[in-house]
Amino acid sequence: MEDQVKEAEKLGVSAGQLGVHDDRDVLAGRLSLVFGSPESWLLNNKWRRMLGSTIYQDNLIGIVVDEVHVTYKWGEASKGESAFRDSFAKLGELRSITKQGKPVLALTASADIKSRSRVIRLLHMDNAFQIIASPNKTNIRLGFCKVPSHQMNCLDWIVQHVKDKGATMQPVLIYCGNVRGSRGPRGNCTTSGQNWKGWSAIICHPLQHRTVFEGG
Repeated sequence: MEDQVKEAEKLGVSAGQLGVHDDRDVLAGRLSLVFGSPESWLLNNKWRRMLGSTIYQDNLIGIVVDEVHVTYKWGEASKGESAFRDSFAKLGELRSITKQGKPVLALTASADIKSRSRVIRLLHMDNAFQIIASPNKTNIRLGFCKVPSHQMNCLDWIVQHVKDKGATMQPVLIYCGNVRGSRGPRGNCTTSGQNWKGWSAIICHPLQHRTVFEGG
């Protein structure tokens, strides 16, 4: 959120973050954009009361929920488990605090038809208007290849690419479904002493070998 506040300010838009920016500016409605976590908006009575104040009832333009797929991924519990951060699934409560009819904008780059239905349900977005655009990036190529763990010849093109391009080559992301499946690629890429335990994705680059995300 700090980065988003800075970007907004670069564009000449006043912005702040709950608990970080001066509370007086936030409470007085002097900021065009106010960022906050679900817990801040829903569990802190000060901010709940603020949304119900005359200033916000009269001047609030709308509510924006970014990365909205997290509402159900983090907010709803899996069978036999507790939710990671259940406030995400309760963001629909904001509609009952703000003035009736305030629009809600939900943004995500990773929601299929079923997931969009879950978001609409959680945020109480009846008759929601959906804008759907392809996430296709013409500069990114995705390849999928299932091979036995002992056969790594599918990575020969990467080795050749390193030989041809050397330090000028672009990074290559190799994703494996689990840690065990990543042992082959790890063994075939120089790791420069990197600790790969618990990681299932690597970037193969002649000058920079590093992990990029955890889990399978």
